[in-house]
Amino acid sequence: MIADSSHENLICQIKRAMTFVNISNFRYLCDAFTFTEKDVQVLDSTLAKYDEKTGLLEQMVDFARANSFKNIMNFTGPQLHVYMDIYLNKENGSELSTTTLGIAKNSLDLPPLLMLNLHSPSMNVPQRIEIPLRYVLKGLPPLGGTHMVYLHAIEINDKEKYIYYGRTKRGWMKRFNEHVKLAMKGSNRKFPALFGEAMRNRYLQLEGQLNVGGKGPIYTGSHHVVCGAGYSLEDAKAAERYLIDKRSLSKDNGLNMV
Repeated sequence: MIADSSHENLICQIKRAMTFVNISNFRYLCDAFTFTEKDVQVLDSTLAKYDEKTGLLEQMVDFARANSFKNIMNFTGPQLHVYMDIYLNKENGSELSTTTLGIAKNSLDLPPLLMLNLHSPSMNVPQRIEIPLRYVLKGLPPLGGTHMVYLHAIEINDKEKYIYYGRTKRGWMKRFNEHVKLAMKGSNRKFPALFGEAMRNRYLQLEGQLNVGGKGPIYTGSHHVVCGAGYSLEDAKAAERYLIDKRSLSKDNGLNMV
């Protein structure tokens, strides 16, 4: 990603050059991923071209400036998906990223999403990240220092998805890395216990020591979602509690315990 102190002048230049992307909030949400300054500039350029035809992005920025995090703009029609994909060149290890736009005709009247499609080289599994597009656009205050609520969905055996909701004031993917470390270390909690077993089986599978149809859970992919950001602590706790109670605690695929 982009360095903090040694490239301050460059960062200022990038900020001024951006038409729609809030580079600070993008970095806050995507710092764990290998997007470069050029990748973000391509994203901004793609959004600018789309706005020339629709005016949607300018409306979203104006709404954010007027409402901050409090309200969400109403949308009508098919949902806009903004895809950032990273492709790995297996021959030389280099990466190529692309930005494309898509319209989800089956998803109506929903806010635009930024979709990051990545690949874990160590596990050789796909990773999908969903972030409401408004959080990386200009108009909103800095996300640093606020609280956010997130979802981690772990795919097992190419079919079942097990879900875990959490909240944090720090980087949300930093928390995920902590979950990974706890899972590998071992824990009696539902999320790290299942995730740890599934990752160990995936390693064995990659080493040829476990058949594809072998017994036990095998980690085959993950799906990560920013459910909400810019919260106070109290609002984050309320949102997290609602999601856990409604979608995880009493569900067979829910991994939250309290």
